[in-house]
Amino acid sequence: MKGHAYLNQAAIYCRELNKIAVALGSVRDLSTVLNLITRRAVDVLNLKACSLGLWDKKTGKFEVVAVHGLREKHAKNVPIDSKALKGLPVVVTDFSKWLSPDKVKKRGIASMLCVPVQTRYDKLGVVCVYSAKKHRFSTLEAEFLKSLGNLGAVAIEGTRLYERLQKRLMETETLVEISRVLTSSLKPQEVFNKIAETTTEAMKMKGCVVRLLDEKREKLEQVASYGLSENFLRKGPIHSDKGLEDVRTGKPAIVPDVLADSRLQYPEETVKEGIRCELAVPLKVKDSIIGSIRVFGSTPHQFDEEEIKYLEAIASHAAIAIENARLYRISLKNWQDLVQEVWEKSDVWGRTKIEREEQ
Repeated sequence: MKGHAYLNQAAIYCRELNKIAVALGSVRDLSTVLNLITRRAVDVLNLKACSLGLWDKKTGKFEVVAVHGLREKHAKNVPIDSKALKGLPVVVTDFSKWLSPDKVKKRGIASMLCVPVQTRYDKLGVVCVYSAKKHRFSTLEAEFLKSLGNLGAVAIEGTRLYERLQKRLMETETLVEISRVLTSSLKPQEVFNKIAETTTEAMKMKGCVVRLLDEKREKLEQVASYGLSENFLRKGPIHSDKGLEDVRTGKPAIVPDVLADSRLQYPEETVKEGIRCELAVPLKVKDSIIGSIRVFGSTPHQFDEEEIKYLEAIASHAAIAIENARLYRISLKNWQDLVQEVWEKSDVWGRTKIEREEQ
């Protein structure tokens, strides 16, 4: 590319990057950010397609999250070598050297350029562009795509941060509402039922069970449930020394997939109920464990630290509500016993037995 044409093209790319930066700055939805990046890459570079993939830190796998101009299944099967894993550019001038002619024809792509999407401290993924014909990518094209990847990385991280803050706000509001609901009644069964229902809805799960330890601390007795069938709930006794260890250790017990976990007491009944994941945390009053609260999901799920802490926060509110209801019941019983005792010692005129004996 001659000097004048090079400078002209560079200026065009700079103007486009500025427009993209402005557009990304006004977006708060992650899917919109991802689609905007892939769409603008195709338009500005005048190529066939673009895909954007991110590394999933939980699974350690690469996942294509946005595609423009190409079928998603074809983008997922594009070979990304070890360079991309290290955050380095990858160039494929001729796809026929990587894939069979039939596969190349089905995809409708001949050449590819991939650059990292990364912040200063973290590699997030890669953005790839594809041409329909064999194409030798220029330095300017590579620099533009790299700059776009950097803009995308900032936008992705900013959007994720915004979503986390929004989630925290919603969780805080939910906890306040849960606290209000749980303290609105001192009747034990009403409290138990509200705990099960509000926990299920707050965690967006299939169902929830609240259990308390019996006097011998050998079994967990169900006091409330939500979203689960009677057949499942009556499957058999839950022993504190078997199954999940939340009550034994005082720590959360996590089951990402019930099909791959041997700790469950009733695995067949659990699967039949349509349950595929569980999270259990103990109910504690001061340093004493009084029971357990467990949520159940209908699909395999790797509970993250935020979800675990959220359920622990709910359990903390629930334990206080349960203890308040228990103390209220004890106080009410003591008051009723006192009234009964005074009544038994009085005649119909309100005089006590002592007064009658003195007369």
